Amino acid sequence: MRIIITFFLLCLGGASHAQISQKSRIKGLNVSASAHMIGWTSAYFNYLDENAPNGGGGGLAVGYGITELVEPYAAIHFSSIGVENVDVTRFSFTHADLGLKLNFLGTIHAWRPFVMAGYTLRTGNLTEVNLDNQYPDAKVYGGTPHFGGGLSYFFTESLSIFANALFTTGKKSNLKVDGIEYTDKPDLTTFRLGLGLQYHIR
Repeated sequence: MRIIITFFLLCLGGASHAQISQKSRIKGLNVSASAHMIGWTSAYFNYLDENAPNGGGGGLAVGYGITELVEPYAAIHFSSIGVENVDVTRFSFTHADLGLKLNFLGTIHAWRPFVMAGYTLRTGNLTEVNLDNQYPDAKVYGGTPHFGGGLSYFFTESLSIFANALFTTGKKSNLKVDGIEYTDKPDLTTFRLGLGLQYHIR
């Protein structure tokens, strides 16, 4: 009888320890909100690149952990570029991301590094940009790969904070000026450095 009781208590203790030791969870649905700084480069838009190189913004994302490693995600981010030193009324970017995240380490760790890769529909809008003393609206748009990575810290199994870096590249973006499609194919690279909060739904 003593042996049975001792075995039962050991099992309870082991289950309790396993529960206490779990500090993070990726598996299942999650939602997040983040703020970011953005930088961009382009040989085609050299003047804007040099005089309006960065800005800031924010976005929302949803992911689903198929396992503790594999997590598909979708996100939308909006950015505004500073135009104090250029003759443009407004300059903004939109990034719609669809990709796959690989989360490393395990549930006993509060810190979880990750890498990301996927595809982005990216749009840059310029309102009333000076073009030979005329002020048309211009749009640069197209699909491009993205890649990056970061680190999450779990306060609880359900709530985490994260920092990430995400690059998009593309040498053949489309260009419209006042709604007219141009044959030019501008090069464009963007870089987002983000900080956000994520909630993991059971």
